Amino acid sequence: MKLINVTLEVLTILLFMGLELIFPNFETWQNPFKRKFFRSDLVFLVINGCIGIAIIYLGVQATLYLRREFGIFGFRAIRSIPLWWQFGIAFVVRDLIAYWMHRWTHMKYLWPFHIAHHEPDHLDAAASFRVHPINILFNSSRPPLLFFLGFDFAVIPLMSIVLFVHNIYVHSNVKLSFGWFERIIISPRMHRLHHAADPKLYGKNFGVVFGFWDVTFGSYATAPEGEIKVGIEGHVRKNTWGTLIEPFVMFWNLVSAAKLISPAELAQTNKAEVFANSFGTESSSLDIQKEVLSTGSDDTRR
Repeated sequence: MKLINVTLEVLTILLFMGLELIFPNFETWQNPFKRKFFRSDLVFLVINGCIGIAIIYLGVQATLYLRREFGIFGFRAIRSIPLWWQFGIAFVVRDLIAYWMHRWTHMKYLWPFHIAHHEPDHLDAAASFRVHPINILFNSSRPPLLFFLGFDFAVIPLMSIVLFVHNIYVHSNVKLSFGWFERIIISPRMHRLHHAADPKLYGKNFGVVFGFWDVTFGSYATAPEGEIKVGIEGHVRKNTWGTLIEPFVMFWNLVSAAKLISPAELAQTNKAEVFANSFGTESSSLDIQKEVLSTGSDDTRR
């Protein structure tokens, strides 16, 4: 089954790269095969593919152990549902989890490990591979979680294929747009807005597959007509090793600079306020981005 998955994934990559050459959305965007970081993106594809497979395997094995040793089988109501209904429900549940996980990666302490995905100034199918391994560890917890809740293991491989195809699709430089239907299913045009370099467009369109989560939770925005400049203002894109190592430096500097709160202060301060001050919120994403980037830059200069 895994061999079939890998074969379909390779075919998907080649398909969308071919479509980008034949039907590019923006003629000014570079041919992915010729741009500077193409090989680096492929390295991330291999590294993250191995990590993702390992985490999913370990997570499923841990769930099987809990079932075998402690009789933890998840919710009985889920296990009694026919397989195809399980697939549909699991897909929606997984996408809701993915929406919030994605939104959290734009918060203060997780943002350093998500920067790699927003670095590219040309969004295309290959750029979708550029995700930091820590971000992949975070994302790979979703399938085991579904299995733990009681969904049949059989829904995971098919779901993985569908999600992989859609991920390549939304990052591709292909001329596809679906008007009002984009509020339901995310399109490349809508996802490019999420990668926009314009600070006015930060914090929008976190949805992974379904756009209605953004509509529901107030993060939906309609993409303007014409080309959208993507990337991160003021951030110099790194090579493979720089992209892998720099987020740990940024994270360490953020943690080191964080205000430590004593038990006495905690008792006298509103807990919600303490949480917001300690962990940051996506509502101040521009300030967070500037702080994180300047933290990394200061360290680099030293």
